[in-house]
Amino acid sequence: MYMKKMSLFWTTVAACALNAAPTVSDVTIAFDEDARMMTIGYSLSEDAVVTVDILTNNVSIGAEKFADVAGDVNGVVKAGRGTISWRPEHLWPDQLFTTPLFTAKVSAWKLDEPPPYLVVWVTEEKGKVRYYESEKALPGGITNDVYRKKQLVMRRIPAKGVTWLMGSPSTETGRKDNEVQHYVTFTNDYYMGVYPVTVGQAVFIWGSNPINRSASYPVGNLSYNQIRGTKGGDPDIDWPNTGTNVAPDSFLGKLRATTSLAFDIPTEAQFEYAARAGSAAAYCNGLDCLTSADAVDANLSLIGWYRGNDYHVHPVGQKVPNSWGLYDVCGSIWEWCRDWVGTGNSVTAYGTEDVTDPPGLASGTVRSRRGGSWDNVPWAARCAFRTYNEPTEGNGSIAFRLCLPMSEIVGK
Repeated sequence: MYMKKMSLFWTTVAACALNAAPTVSDVTIAFDEDARMMTIGYSLSEDAVVTVDILTNNVSIGAEKFADVAGDVNGVVKAGRGTISWRPEHLWPDQLFTTPLFTAKVSAWKLDEPPPYLVVWVTEEKGKVRYYESEKALPGGITNDVYRKKQLVMRRIPAKGVTWLMGSPSTETGRKDNEVQHYVTFTNDYYMGVYPVTVGQAVFIWGSNPINRSASYPVGNLSYNQIRGTKGGDPDIDWPNTGTNVAPDSFLGKLRATTSLAFDIPTEAQFEYAARAGSAAAYCNGLDCLTSADAVDANLSLIGWYRGNDYHVHPVGQKVPNSWGLYDVCGSIWEWCRDWVGTGNSVTAYGTEDVTDPPGLASGTVRSRRGGSWDNVPWAARCAFRTYNEPTEGNGSIAFRLCLPMSEIVGK
C-alpha cells in the first residue's frame, strides 16, 4: 500500500479506558510532513464514545489546541480499528514540530456514561451529536457564538442515585413558605442546556423570531403551550398525565422532528438541582442572598442580571457560570419548568415526604417558572424560589432551557 512519508518522532501512546470497559489498545501515532497531519490509530473493544487528549512530556497541550480533531472521535465509534486526524497549525500555529515528543490518550466512554458535554446540530447537519470531555475541548470554546446562536450545547448533570435536599431553610433571606425542604432522589443523569434557548436557535427551530431581539439573546415571548402543547388540545398535552408527549406543532415538537431527540424543558426538581450544582446556598455560586429588599446584591451580581445591576435583558453567557458550567440560572431571565405548581394566584407548598423523580402536581391552572430575571428583585433569583404563569402566557421576561434524558442519547 502506498503511503506518504511519515515522521515517527511522535511516540506511541497510552490508552485509557473508563470503568474497565470498553478498552482501547494498539494505539499508534504518525505525522505526515507534507500534509502537516497527525494521524492517531487505535483499536476499540466494543462500541463506545471516544475522546482524545494530546500530551507532551506527559502533560496535556490543552484541549483548545486540538479541538478541531476529526475522524473516529467525539462521537459513538463502532468496535474495531479507529483513526483520528489533527492538523496542529490550525489552532497551534506557533508550534515547531521538530523538538517535542507527543503522546495521545484515547479514552473510551461507556455508551450509558458519556462525556460531560454534548453538542447537537440544529442547522446544517441537523441532529448530529458530538461529545466533549471538557468545555475547552469544544471547537472555539464554550463562549463561541456558534453555541449561542446555532448549535445546542448541553452539560451532563450527575444525578443518578443522588438524594439531595430540595427547597430552602427557614433562615434563608427572601424565603417563601412554599419552599418546604424535602429529600429528592433521581434515578438517572440528564443533560441540561448550558444556556437558555436563544433567538438564533429559535429561528432555526421555530421558523421565525418570536421577539425583537438579536440572535444571542434569550428567546422570550413563547408561552408554555407554544413550547410543549395545550391541555385539552389535539393532541392533548398535559404533563404529567400525558407523559413526555408534546404537540407536533409546538417548539419542542419541531425540535424533536429536527433532531430525532426527545428534548423537553426541565421539571422543577431538575432545574433546581442543576442550578445548585451541589451547593446548599441561596445562589448557584454557593453564596447567600444578602437582601430581602429591592436593592443591590453583590453575590447575585457575580452571576446574573437583575433589577439592581442592569435593568434590561442581556445576551446569554455574560456572567460567571455555576460549578457545573451552566450560565444564567440565577437572574438574567425567567425559565419555564414543566410542572403544574398551583391553582389561581398561589403556588402549592411542597410536602415534607421523600420523593423520587418528582413530576410536580397532577393538575393545576399555573405552571412553574424559575431562576429570576433582569426585571426582578434579587431574592427572586434564589435557586429555591418558585413562582408561576398561566400556560397561555408568554412575555419577554420568560425564556426556557432544554433538558434531555440520558436514555435519549445512548448509542447516538
